Amino acid sequence: MSKISDPAARVEVIVPVHNQLHVVRPCLESIARWTDADLDCVTLVADACDRNTLDFLKDWAVTWQSAQVLETRRNYGFVRTCNLGLEMSHAACCVLLNSDTCVTPGWLDKLCTCMESDSEIGSV
Repeated sequence: MSKISDPAARVEVIVPVHNQLHVVRPCLESIARWTDADLDCVTLVADACDRNTLDFLKDWAVTWQSAQVLETRRNYGFVRTCNLGLEMSHAACCVLLNSDTCVTPGWLDKLCTCMESDSEIGSV
């Protein structure tokens, strides 16, 4: 695996979503506000979302520099939805972010710094 700080390395954030637009909206707003250019992609895994949530995710993905929406027709649940996002990724580093999480300034740099601090670390 290439170093995360290596410019060729890719960092992808995967957000599994099952409705609850009232918590998803602030999560994505915080990603847009507090994420620097090191982030390659945001993948939103819409797990059998209702039309309102799915439309919001698709609209947000259009406005973000590099985002995609993966849509499931049936509810797979949290773990399987996370695995679907991970299976689709080609990134050197994947961040699984709960849809009710709001990130803060420097969040991605801090995670990457921790990850790179020891070659034995596989998960942060």
